[in-house]
Amino acid sequence: MYQQVRYPPPPELQDCVRYFWSLDFDHPDRARLQIQLFADRFPRLIFQNMGMQSKVRDAFNNHLPVSFLSGLTTAPAVYEVSNSYAQLGVSFYPQALQQVFGLNASEISDQLIDLNHFCTPELNERLTHAAGTAEQLEILSSFLIRKLRSNTRKDQLITSVLKTQHSSLNPQVRDLTSSLHVSQRQLERRFKDSVGIGLKVYLRILRFEHALQLMNGKEFSNFSKIAHRLGYTDQSHFIREFKQFAGYTPHRFFVRQKIGSESSGFLLPCE
Repeated sequence: MYQQVRYPPPPELQDCVRYFWSLDFDHPDRARLQIQLFADRFPRLIFQNMGMQSKVRDAFNNHLPVSFLSGLTTAPAVYEVSNSYAQLGVSFYPQALQQVFGLNASEISDQLIDLNHFCTPELNERLTHAAGTAEQLEILSSFLIRKLRSNTRKDQLITSVLKTQHSSLNPQVRDLTSSLHVSQRQLERRFKDSVGIGLKVYLRILRFEHALQLMNGKEFSNFSKIAHRLGYTDQSHFIREFKQFAGYTPHRFFVRQKIGSESSGFLLPCE
């Protein structure tokens, strides 16, 4: 059994939060399952609904915190979970860690930070003992709204850049600096503070994301066409960059069995 549900954010959080989600799965025929995370331009907040389940474990067999923030990720990572697991999550827009938590987002890139650094342990207690998902969503929304109201950091220039580049298949930094009348050095610095990674790397991850979408589309026929459409120099360049961000070649990812997915994270059987 695998069930995932998305929930829209309240109006006050719509500029920062893409959606909330709940995920539940139970696979009694498997002892362990694998969570494969790809490079991802969307930060997350995760609360592990414990109950009788065990926590997610990293590659070093360490348990992840009950709740944590995950910054933008530029490399793949693998985690393991038991055959029964549940979580509640928040998918943020790229600049949200600065807007909501007042962070220099580069300090949390490619990291998982215990949420207790940003709140009191009472939040985990309230989420754990909530009557159901609806009450948990209300608790998390109220927490994020309070953080947002108390924070004044927001870079409108970077917000504008993110909105204009969302649908571009192969954007270039030089085009942005020209249209925004700002130097590349200044744009890169402000972008890294707000989003967490350099603009050039962000645009490469955005193009990788477009490749994933095209591979999952009904019109997908071969990898060569994707490479050409997205402006890679050739198919070999596409394969190298895909593997850098995914940990797999495009073909290996395409054929591997997937139980479920969330953003650039996939639930897979352990090999």
